[in-house]
Amino acid sequence: MQSRMLRYLYLFILLWCFAAKSNAQSLPISSYGTWDRGGQITNFADPNVDFVLGIEATAKWEDIELVKGTFNFSSFQQELDKAYANNKLIRFSIGVGPDAPLWLYDNDTDSTNNPYPQVRKIYTTGVSGNSSWPFYPQYLTQTYKNYCFELIRQFSLFLRNQPQAKFNLIAFVQVKTGCTGDEVPFKGNVVIPTDDISPSDWDNFRVECFNKFKFYFYDVTTRKIVLTFNDVEPDDEPIANAWVMNNIDPAIGFGIKGGAYNRGHHLNDEITFKNQWVPFLINPQGLKLFSASEMDQSWQNGYFTINPDLGFYWAALSGINVGLSTYNLNASSMNYVISNASTRETFRMFNRYAQQVYPATAAVGFCVFHEGLNSADKIKFPENIYGPSNQQNISRYKNICNDPKYFNRGARMDDTISVTNGQVYQRQNQLKNILDYPDRNWTRHRIC
Repeated sequence: MQSRMLRYLYLFILLWCFAAKSNAQSLPISSYGTWDRGGQITNFADPNVDFVLGIEATAKWEDIELVKGTFNFSSFQQELDKAYANNKLIRFSIGVGPDAPLWLYDNDTDSTNNPYPQVRKIYTTGVSGNSSWPFYPQYLTQTYKNYCFELIRQFSLFLRNQPQAKFNLIAFVQVKTGCTGDEVPFKGNVVIPTDDISPSDWDNFRVECFNKFKFYFYDVTTRKIVLTFNDVEPDDEPIANAWVMNNIDPAIGFGIKGGAYNRGHHLNDEITFKNQWVPFLINPQGLKLFSASEMDQSWQNGYFTINPDLGFYWAALSGINVGLSTYNLNASSMNYVISNASTRETFRMFNRYAQQVYPATAAVGFCVFHEGLNSADKIKFPENIYGPSNQQNISRYKNICNDPKYFNRGARMDDTISVTNGQVYQRQNQLKNILDYPDRNWTRHRIC
């Protein structure tokens, strides 16, 4: 009898372990919250970092394959070991494109292991801080594809060959195809026009990369790994959107980059993003979806610097509003948050409410009595009164602000340049008068 019970117990354990990762699942809701993307936390037992629920690990292709054909994932292994030691989930990504190794290019003299023509360097101009990426590869050449796709294969093997206990902590892998996670081939303007890539050709290249990631991470019998994508919005990226919607198993789901709406607040196009994705993030029907986004250096620019604590507070609320699942803090922002008690409370708040996304299981809720004046709302702000509704019509913004029922409650229009630009420009450049900060911020006029 005892022997039989032991056999049953052993069989149960095997089945449990098999079920744990034989088929990947969308990111568990218990991990929704704040993650560390800067590797700043060395002691997770510190009560000041109790709000950190996961770890982000990223590396450059050139660091992984410094020598052609030799893949070194030791930095990822260190981060995975740290995640295992502290029982944290972990996500991974590899920067490609301008982060490709130097041996890939046509100045390489070693042809022994290179049966293909080498890749030429593509130069751009007109980007601030362009020294970070002095050149880019010819993405569309078969040479580049061969090497890049082999990197993807080796990446998958490294993760899928981990011991089961460590593999179970791999939350997802972010798909990167271009310059950083922005999913563009180049930053700036290509010097030689014929080196540029048409939108259709770039779409096709991205889909080709998507298929490789799917093949190596999804299309396996066991140990599937969830993927997350950026720039797959239905309006702006219809081809990429169609691919993820039609090729990813909805029972497994996938992740999206949660916009940049945790990097500021009342930014342009926030409502558009929310309308596109929240139906899949809140009480989803069929397709399982989660969102992950990071804080970069935006918190050290523009209006964020006037009052960082207030900036993080409203940025966290903005993230919750658009259904953000994980809010990844970079090194500088994590250091600030850890050092400031009030901001630590902001992220404890974010953790609590980010996990209340499903109405059927939500135990708590909150309400913020605040309305950002949305100039795209033609019903609330009729065009015959306030002027034509388009993003470049500064007069409409001013007319709304100068309406006594809003002006008398603090509405101001003191930055007419940022309001006509996208959220990337706004995060970096939008300014406010210090005395006007609360009202000016909360009454941000946006075209959505």
